[in-house]
Amino acid sequence: MKQLSDLLWEAKADAPPMRYDVDDVVAAGRRRRYRRTATWAVAVAVVVATAGVALVVPRGPAAVPTPPVATSPAPSAVGSFYDYSFRGFSAAGYQVTPDRLLFGVNMAEIYTAGSHDLAGFILVYQPGVEPGKDEGTITDTEPINGHRAYWVGSVLHWEYADGALAVVASGHRGATDEIISRADLRSLATAFVPGGGPSSRVAMRVGYLPAKYRLVTVWELSSGSWVELVPESDIGTPSGLQTPAMSAVNVPGVIRITVMRPDGLPHPKKLTCGGRNRCEVVVGGGYHLAVQGPRVAMAEIEKVAKAVTAVADPGNRDTWLTPGEAFPTSALLTGIK
Repeated sequence: MKQLSDLLWEAKADAPPMRYDVDDVVAAGRRRRYRRTATWAVAVAVVVATAGVALVVPRGPAAVPTPPVATSPAPSAVGSFYDYSFRGFSAAGYQVTPDRLLFGVNMAEIYTAGSHDLAGFILVYQPGVEPGKDEGTITDTEPINGHRAYWVGSVLHWEYADGALAVVASGHRGATDEIISRADLRSLATAFVPGGGPSSRVAMRVGYLPAKYRLVTVWELSSGSWVELVPESDIGTPSGLQTPAMSAVNVPGVIRITVMRPDGLPHPKKLTCGGRNRCEVVVGGGYHLAVQGPRVAMAEIEKVAKAVTAVADPGNRDTWLTPGEAFPTSALLTGIK
C-alpha cells in the first residue's frame, strides 16, 4: 500500500469536465495507471479512504457523541460544521489554503509562495477522529507546540490540540524526490494555528432537496464549486471508502451539485436531463451547472436541478454564498459545534 502523500499526489489534477462521473474518471485512471491523470474527484475519495473517518453525526435532536476528554480545548471543534477549522497561512516559503470540508476532516493545499505550483497537502481531523493506517515506520520526533509529533514514512503527524490530529505531506518531483523538505514540513506544522477559519462557500443556491438529505461535502476548487449531499439515514455510517471509484462518502444515494468553469466542451443552454440520472445547463459566464445522483430517482434529480440557481458570476468568489445562505436549513448538519 502506498503512503498517503503518494495517493494524494497521484490524484492531483483539475476537476474533469463534469459530464463524467467518478466511475468514468477511475476507469480512465486505471488505463493510465502510472500517469498523473486521476482527478480531484478521485483525490477526495482517496483521502477519505485513507482517513478512515468513523465519525457519527447526530440526526436532529439525537444526542451528540461525547468527544475524548481533553486537558486543553481543541479549537477546531469551535464553530459551525461548515466553517474551516483553521485559516490559511504562510511559512517556510509556502502558502497554505484550506479548500475542502469533508466528513470529519478539513483539507488544504500547500503552494510554493507566489506561484500556482502545488507542493503538498495538510489534513486536519476533527477531535476524536484519527487518520487511517498509513504504510511506513512510525518514528517519534520532537514535540510541536508542546504536543506529540511523529513521522509515518515521509508524512508528518502531530497533535494540534489534545485529542486532535493533523497530517502534512509533501508532493514529489519525478518518482521520489520530495518537494517539501522534512524541516519545512515541521515549520508548516509549527506555524499552523487551529480555530478562527472562515466559512466555506458555494457558487449556487439550492431551493429543493429530497426529504432528509444533508450537506456533507463542500469543495472550493480552482475550477469551481462542488458539493455533495446524502440521506440523513446514512450519515451515521463510517465514511471510509473501499475503493476510489466511490464518492466522497460511502452512500449510494449521494447527490452531487457542481458549478464548473468553461471547459471548451459543448453544454446545453437549456436545462437538459438524461443518462446516469444527470441534469446540466450553461450558466453565467459560460460556467457549467450539473446535478447528478446515479442511484437517485431521475424525477428527484430533475426537481433538484430545476430549483438550483448558480450565482450570477461564478468566476467572482466574492459573490459565493455560505452553506447557511445557499441550502435549506433542513439540509445543514447540526450537533457539531
